[in-house]
Amino acid sequence: MLIYCLTIAGFAQSAQGIWIEGVGQGNLEYFIDNKSVRLYISCNTTSGSVDAISEVSFIINGKEVK
Repeated sequence: MLIYCLTIAGFAQSAQGIWIEGVGQGNLEYFIDNKSVRLYISCNTTSGSVDAISEVSFIINGKEVK
């Protein structure tokens, strides 16, 4: 699932400094680009719980940074 979400986010294009919102496989996805850096946030909506797993990633030059 993580790889799929990052792949989709990797292909999406956005204007620099503008938050983009989308939905993918039951997740709300938000990301913002700044040159070669992307902040990506994925929020699981399938369980409907505030305790659902969320994920935050930094992607620099197409590679995820832990």
